Amino acid sequence: SGGTKKNPTYYSLGDHTEVIQVTYDPKVVSYKKLVKLFFSNHYFRSKCSSKQYRSGIWYQGEEQKQVVNDIVGGLKKDGAVYTHIAPLGDFYLAEDYHQKYFMKRGRGY
Repeated sequence: SGGTKKNPTYYSLGDHTEVIQVTYDPKVVSYKKLVKLFFSNHYFRSKCSSKQYRSGIWYQGEEQKQVVNDIVGGLKKDGAVYTHIAPLGDFYLAEDYHQKYFMKRGRGY
């Protein structure tokens, strides 16, 4: 996501970042809780030299944008946050052989 190349592939990613799409039920877990979980499970204080593997959140709508900005604002009090934050544009699914990769190999999440 986040790039300009139409229909990127794993071997021709262009300027996109490899991402996952999270589907959730807001009656079960809030978007805010998911964003906090995201930031508690990766190191966001260092720059990534590769756009392909950078840390990022692509939000949908003003409400999600506000949640992300509020959380990042709090984190910035303790230092820089290098997570890329942008509105979600086109989302391209990975090729079939990348779908459910770990689950197919008995290492599912």
